[in-house]
Amino acid sequence: MALQDFTPKNRIADSVIDEEAVAEPQSIMEFSTAIEEPPTIQRRVSSKQRKLSLEEYRNAYLKVPVIIDCKPVFVSCAVRDRLEDYVRKLGGRQMSVSGLLENIARQHLDTYDADFEQWRKL
Repeated sequence: MALQDFTPKNRIADSVIDEEAVAEPQSIMEFSTAIEEPPTIQRRVSSKQRKLSLEEYRNAYLKVPVIIDCKPVFVSCAVRDRLEDYVRKLGGRQMSVSGLLENIARQHLDTYDADFEQWRKL
């Protein structure tokens, strides 16, 4: 046998190329320019709106909760430091990081309570 019999044949020449699948550079450029995102409009937030959102946040998360039968929960030092900054700057004198975490957890559980039951059944 000759060495030439074992070499692969040129399959590209034998196959049929779908010309519609091969896009020309010009059509690609037209397609990419047609998908441009609209510019985002940056709106100003008034100080009144900021104060209202701060009050909503304080009412939801910075009320001093009543915690009965507390247990320790561990978070990273970086998260604890950030939460402590927020509590110190925005919360009252009796507010603590533990209280903030209690409020966040309660809000989360109230929001997803019905979903938890559905997910449990999956």
